[in-house]
Amino acid sequence: MKTLYLLLCLSVSISGATLAQTDYSVIASNRMIQKHHLPERIQKIAQIDPQRLQVLWNYFTTSFSFNSSETGISIQELLNIQHFDVSEYEHLRQDNQPVQFMFRSSILITLKSGTELNNLLQGYNLNSLLHELPERPFPVWTSYGFSESDFQTYKEQVWDWAKDYPAAYLQITSDANRLHIRFNEFKTMEDARRTQILTELNYLIID
Repeated sequence: MKTLYLLLCLSVSISGATLAQTDYSVIASNRMIQKHHLPERIQKIAQIDPQRLQVLWNYFTTSFSFNSSETGISIQELLNIQHFDVSEYEHLRQDNQPVQFMFRSSILITLKSGTELNNLLQGYNLNSLLHELPERPFPVWTSYGFSESDFQTYKEQVWDWAKDYPAAYLQITSDANRLHIRFNEFKTMEDARRTQILTELNYLIID
């Protein structure tokens, strides 16, 4: 019975470690994260796909190990003060074995194997993690009112989306199959027709 209890405690402990999440402020304020994503972008990633931000953090902090006990440097100091960016050394990483090199002549870095890295990334693409926002759907009309302020809010959401995904927005605006509706026309439509348009999710409301 005692053995079973210890096993259960160990299982809970492992599970807790697996599910542990780093505080957003720690990630968002880190210089290496900010090197690849501006603060506004970091905030959007957290809103759209918080797990993606956690995986990005795990990549920068645990896709390698280093001689912390010998140097007395913490992982936060390594990234924020020493400015170690593991992505700059990806060309050294080997598929099935760790690789070691010296950083700043005194810090021994050990890159984990490519196999370990793939497990750490949890299915995310590394290039996308470093350079892109996660996908989010094109904004839809969500208000039950049809005031000018509702329209202004919608336009701001569309413009914000367009800035994040300019190529995709260009496709949307040039899509002959997408219904472009003027707001004055949209707000005076019969309810049934308007509901049909909103349900089909293939529209863009314009001035």
